[in-house]
Amino acid sequence: MHYKKEKELSKTLHISESSLKSHKRDLFEITNTKNTPELIKFGIQQGIIIS
Repeated sequence: MHYKKEKELSKTLHISESSLKSHKRDLFEITNTKNTPELIKFGIQQGIIIS
């Protein structure tokens, strides 16, 4: 994720940028994914993300 998008997302979620990065890292570890597209694919396959 680009720096600007992370900054905007952290403001939207009312958390610090370091917290956002920490949560992303935790999600990658829990879901055994390596990047955001893989994480999204995982969410769709598991029915967590519904399009």
